[in-house]
Amino acid sequence: MLRYQIKLKLKTTIKNKLLASAYLKRAELIYRNLRKKFNGEPEITISLFDDREEFCRAIGNGKNKAPDWLVAFIPSRSRSYIYIFDPAKKMSKKMVQILTHEICHIYLNILNSSLPDWVKEGVAVYIAKQVYFTTISVKDWHAIAPKKIPFQNTPWHKTIDYNGFNIAGLIISFFVERFGWNDFLRILRAYKKRETIYKTIVKIFPVYNVESLIGELEEIYVK
Repeated sequence: MLRYQIKLKLKTTIKNKLLASAYLKRAELIYRNLRKKFNGEPEITISLFDDREEFCRAIGNGKNKAPDWLVAFIPSRSRSYIYIFDPAKKMSKKMVQILTHEICHIYLNILNSSLPDWVKEGVAVYIAKQVYFTTISVKDWHAIAPKKIPFQNTPWHKTIDYNGFNIAGLIISFFVERFGWNDFLRILRAYKKRETIYKTIVKIFPVYNVESLIGELEEIYVK
């Protein structure tokens, strides 16, 4: 009996067929793993480019207007489409992490598209194993939590210069360790726009309050 089907397509014009094959095989493995985590089977199309100009045009940034660091992209709230730029001869560990990160975004957009950017990025960073620093500097903490609540009063794009991705990943890892993966998914599903994820947690787990939760997080990670 067919228990589930991998609904995955790879669109590419690159000449390196071995690289294209590696991407498809790796994407299928990631898909299987995330299907178990999120209990879903989205139809995903991955467009793989080895030409920078083609990649930029495909994502709507015109000729080479995307920043150099941008090598992967999904349209806002996309539930299907991923764009990857990789001119390498073989798939690197870094690109495996990036592919995992982007596929995770598809699942998160299906789960709850209203989630704050920092939560989506934090979950993707956590799952893709892109947390590279296990502590948060006092300077970075004050930048992303000027009113004591991380990411609440600071736009996501402004936190990037203060290790926003890494901090978001650390906070998500803290939540998963504290509540377990299944209850963490409950939190993500229950989140409603214009409230903080911390308030959602307190609604589901009233034994906590926002101040104590953030205080515990700060005590563990801010050094």
